[in-house]
Amino acid sequence: MVITSDGVSARGEGPADLMGGSASQAGGYPVDHVTVSACKTRGRRVFDVVVDDGGTGARRTCIACGQSAYVADSGEYWMDEEAEPVSCECGGSTFEFVASFSLHPGGDAVRMICAGVCCLSGGMPGSSAGRDIRDHPAPHLLGQV
Repeated sequence: MVITSDGVSARGEGPADLMGGSASQAGGYPVDHVTVSACKTRGRRVFDVVVDDGGTGARRTCIACGQSAYVADSGEYWMDEEAEPVSCECGGSTFEFVASFSLHPGGDAVRMICAGVCCLSGGMPGSSAGRDIRDHPAPHLLGQV
């Protein structure tokens, strides 16, 4: 893990830094599964990221092909009028995207999903969205990143 800090902001070198740092806890719960997002069409890992106003849903768009995908079940709750693009304090707007999942004991249901981004311009890791899952969906969400 390579996260450095100047006391004001942190910088990393990619999604592995998020996995070891901010992704080690999902809303205060231990992380059981981490997925680095890749475009289903091209396999690329560079995205524009949009989150809803409440920070509970995320959509990523591949900058290579324009293919968009909602993270986990965000599409079921998505409200376009409340969506805001994620931007970095360095001015960057393209990111690598990581989703971390905390599972209920036994691993049969998702407890918490947290999304993290790493700016490709400045290497700044951050958390863009997190959601406590109350309806206990099946782990099929692990593959919807």
